[in-house]
Amino acid sequence: MSSAHWLRWLGACTLLIPAARAQAEWPHWGGPDRTWRLPRAQPPIALPAEGPTIAWRTTLDDAGHGGLVAAGGRLFGLIRRNDRDVAVAWDTATGAVVWETSLAAPSEVELDYGDGPFATPAIDGDRAWFVGGTGILRCHDRRSGELVWQLDLEDRFDCPRPDRGHAASPLLVDGALILPLGARGASIVAFDAATGRVLWARHDDDHDYGSAVAVRVDEQLHIVCQMADRAVGVDAASGARLWEFATDGTRTRNCMTPADLGDGTVVVGTSKGTWRLDLRQIDGETRRPKTVWASTRIRAQVGNYLFLPQHRVFLGPNSAHPGSRLVALDVDSGALLWRDRGIDCGFVWTMGDQLLAVASDGELVVARADRAGLTVESSANLLPDNKNWSAPAVAGGRLFVKGTGALLAIELGNP
Repeated sequence: MSSAHWLRWLGACTLLIPAARAQAEWPHWGGPDRTWRLPRAQPPIALPAEGPTIAWRTTLDDAGHGGLVAAGGRLFGLIRRNDRDVAVAWDTATGAVVWETSLAAPSEVELDYGDGPFATPAIDGDRAWFVGGTGILRCHDRRSGELVWQLDLEDRFDCPRPDRGHAASPLLVDGALILPLGARGASIVAFDAATGRVLWARHDDDHDYGSAVAVRVDEQLHIVCQMADRAVGVDAASGARLWEFATDGTRTRNCMTPADLGDGTVVVGTSKGTWRLDLRQIDGETRRPKTVWASTRIRAQVGNYLFLPQHRVFLGPNSAHPGSRLVALDVDSGALLWRDRGIDCGFVWTMGDQLLAVASDGELVVARADRAGLTVESSANLLPDNKNWSAPAVAGGRLFVKGTGALLAIELGNP
């Protein structure tokens, strides 16, 4: 997959690859185009009454909470083993370890929720990139596991370590790997993905845990990220600040990746609220984008946003108040459509008209959602003895889920 293709896909946020290939690959956080949307499953997914078919299961001693990615018959993740970060490639068909590479990553201070990892890797071509909870950025050969380059982000940029460890997942754009770090003079950094060379490092914003997304606005590509107390947009090529929007965030609680709606608008949010911003209308003096709507119905701390364009519905977790669980807003007005208490805070995505969710308690839910509400079609508890705060991956007709002590492959049907 070429860098030029990455730029077009991420910039336009349009899925341009064949449906079969899209479901065969989950190359980074949020799936093929970072929107958490996949083509329709054929036939529709239906979990058997006796429970889903588990293709394989393996035990993980210290999995951490980092997410999964998959491509080319391989599943990739970063786990923690004592004071070492271990990059692992598993065979998607059998669960067998194809390769693993262990590197020292000691932590001098105890982090909330362990020493990680917390970020989701990224893969493109013959390379795979991993970010550890202690701030080690690594690039490996995807096929052999050989270390290509690594960089200690805290030493290189003197960036602070968040209370819960480094958790931003790499964003690949046109040959660059982009990470928000929160360092002085390097709050967002772009690296040459092939070599690790710094392409640009800009700004002084504090940062918590959220990942960045690329948003095409006319002919310009914005890198959008929720920082500690504001959402920001910078130019993908230079890192120059394009706009900023104060969100009055609460430190240690800003974990969400902004959602590109594909029309020059983006939804950003914290544990305080959610805002839809029009990046086509930016005030020339304040550099503040126009607010389309603001809502306190979705106050998210963990998980992901999901836009259902066919219904004009925007979904998000109200993890600040778990009793509300999944919340649906009218994407045009921000008005509340419904709240559903049946899905705990976790990760949610679509496959055509079906909605799938893996809750933080390990429950898999298959449902349909529209403007009227959520209809659960089937569900099953995949990880009864685990917590699931790791982003899942879908590839080759299988769902891959990692809990705190186990990794599972669940049959969903034909890829």
